[in-house]
Amino acid sequence: PPSAATGVTVSSEGTAINSGGATNDTTPVISGNATAGSTVIIYNGTEQLGTATVGDGGTWTFTPTTGLGEGEHSITATVVDPAGNSSAPSTPVIVNIDLTPPAAASELVLSNDNSGTAVPVTNGTTNDSTPVLSGIAEPGSTVTVTDTFDGTATVLGTATVGTDGTWTFTPTAPLEAGAHSLTTTVTDPA
Repeated sequence: PPSAATGVTVSSEGTAINSGGATNDTTPVISGNATAGSTVIIYNGTEQLGTATVGDGGTWTFTPTTGLGEGEHSITATVVDPAGNSSAPSTPVIVNIDLTPPAAASELVLSNDNSGTAVPVTNGTTNDSTPVLSGIAEPGSTVTVTDTFDGTATVLGTATVGTDGTWTFTPTAPLEAGAHSLTTTVTDPA
């Protein structure tokens, strides 16, 4: 039998998705290496997605014509040589298709930490020009903090949400004196 396909990769917009990773692309590009002239059969678990012919350079590429549904998918490839012999399946690449947007950040707290201890700001006023903003969001997602001051919205930066769902953000540059409106946007890994 032929050797199994190697270097099987699932990519979205030119970026490889690590096995166990997530994407919102339902038709990611699946590619790899095998013996030139052979045919590669691509599977999602036991479901055959399609075939690709291995080029002279030993590489192949396949894009599903029907989108993969939301959830976890196990992508493998089997090589079939011109004589009809089949290889063992490749090592599975696990991809999670995530089409559900994350929930908005919740339990937002603005704290004054001038004293070295974070004290929640409860009256909407603080003398701390670099207050700490914290909250809860989907683990592994990114929270973008935007400040609207004098009618102009400016992204102050981002915070990565920990595995426990909590995050904190402190502006790197002091905020000017005056009324600020801090807002957050959550982006999940997909």
